[in-house]
Amino acid sequence: MQASSLEDLRVKLEKEGFANISYVVVNHQGPPSRSKYVQLKKKVSEHIPVYQQEENQTDVWTLLHGSKDDFLIYDRCGRLVYHLGLPFSILGFPYVEQAIKFAYHEENHRGPRAAAPPPPSRPPPARAPALARARAPALAR
Repeated sequence: MQASSLEDLRVKLEKEGFANISYVVVNHQGPPSRSKYVQLKKKVSEHIPVYQQEENQTDVWTLLHGSKDDFLIYDRCGRLVYHLGLPFSILGFPYVEQAIKFAYHEENHRGPRAAAPPPPSRPPPARAPALARARAPALAR
């Protein structure tokens, strides 16, 4: 389960001085995922809230044009900086950590936030069939 790895990453980044980063885990709304909600909550600290979707609501991942394994990383202004899907969302690889760090220092790459243009509108990327399910996006701000 990637939730415990997300907690490890949160602690590591905090020790490196990356402060004021918000993380949220979104648990899938299907019965198998719902039955593991309590177990999932135990894998992370109180610093990472776990959101349980209701069965009858519109799927969060559908609204975000993603899959439940994806990490969506936002900058301080709420702009989507990275949308990482499998295999790039596996926390054993460096991609999520690097994307969070990039979003944290994003003004170094795009200039001052107030002057940065909005990101171009793009259709969601095509997805390959999912292999394993992680259930843990990170939201950086």
